[in-house]
Amino acid sequence: MASAARAQIVEDGGLLTVGSRTYRLWGLVVPDRDTPCIGDWNAGRAAAKRLEQLTAGRAVDCEYRGKDSDGTTLAVCRADGSDIGADMVRTGLAWSHGSQSHDYVLDEGLAMSRFQGVHARGCRVPALLLNRPKVAPQ
Repeated sequence: MASAARAQIVEDGGLLTVGSRTYRLWGLVVPDRDTPCIGDWNAGRAAAKRLEQLTAGRAVDCEYRGKDSDGTTLAVCRADGSDIGADMVRTGLAWSHGSQSHDYVLDEGLAMSRFQGVHARGCRVPALLLNRPKVAPQ
């Protein structure tokens, strides 16, 4: 685990810099500034604002989980011990990325049931999530 430090939000796609390292949040997909939604709501801007709220004035530590296809470091990041990714998905400002992790699937279900964020605004689901498994009743 990296040592705790202050984080700087990189405006697009759920990237944050802690110390000298930039991380993409593991297990979720954060909308970027070009994610189309109904009306004039900007999902990327709302997500970046929430990331800023979650990290401002808090010690952020990130636990390495791997690299994405672009070579960006993937990590679970916590602000004062609270999982940033869980909050982003639970508030509808990110989608769970089930092929990386199942940690946030229930959080996404909660956001969907409450019609929060991207689930309330008809935002286009990112292409990398279009083939994720469907949950079927048993």
